[in-house]
Amino acid sequence: MPKITDDRPADIDSDAPANSEQLARQQAIQQIRARRRFKVSTASAALGVTLLVPIWAATEYRNFRKLMASAVPMTLTNAQRWSLFNPAIHGAHYAALRQMIETANRPSP
Repeated sequence: MPKITDDRPADIDSDAPANSEQLARQQAIQQIRARRRFKVSTASAALGVTLLVPIWAATEYRNFRKLMASAVPMTLTNAQRWSLFNPAIHGAHYAALRQMIETANRPSP
């Protein structure tokens, strides 16, 4: 019959320490390492975002300005024929509105 040299549970690997104090020490070291990895990864992600967001925002702002510089003049030119700043269109528009209001307010026969 084999001689039992220590009282470790059977499910613990052979590299595990023999007594509970050493086992607790190893678990504490593993938890400290995991916490350190988490803190390092969180700090590196925060640094990355801090650098990336301003670059992204500046790029989007530049794209917006380019789009507006090319799209706004064309849009205003296309909308000019319906603009109420044109006195003839303004007068016709409000004359039609007045006529609609008068028609709606007439008593029905």
